Amino acid sequence: MAEAPILLVLISRYFERKTTIRSLLEVLERSTQRFTDVEVGQLAEVEAIQLLGQLLKQPAEDDTLRPLQQRIVQRAERSPFYIEEIVRMLIDQHILIKKHGRFEIAPNTDQTLAHFPATLEPDPDTF
Repeated sequence: MAEAPILLVLISRYFERKTTIRSLLEVLERSTQRFTDVEVGQLAEVEAIQLLGQLLKQPAEDDTLRPLQQRIVQRAERSPFYIEEIVRMLIDQHILIKKHGRFEIAPNTDQTLAHFPATLEPDPDTF
C-alpha cells in the first residue's frame, strides 16, 4: 500500500482538549508531519444569540424563542459547533418545527424543555 496523506478533523469540547485528546495532540505536535491545530473559542453571549437567530430564521426583534435560545446557549457553553448540533437535534426531534419560513417551538413541548440538560459536562454516572 502506498503512503498517502491523511486528514484528521477532530471536534472536541474545551475540557476534552485537556483530557481525552491531549495525548493525541502531543504526538501530533512532535510529529515531523504537517499539523495544524485550530481551536475555536466560545462566542460572546450576544454572538451566540445572533447565531441562533440566523439558524432559526428569527428576526432580532422577535423574542418568542428567547427562553429556548438562552437554554441552548447555556447548554452549548457558547460553542458554535454545539449550538448548531443542538438546533439540529431539536429539529430532528420535532421540538422545533418550521412554519412560514421560520422555526417555532412545537405546541406540546413544555415537558421536553423542562428536561433539557443545563450543561455539556458529561454525567459521571453515565460513564
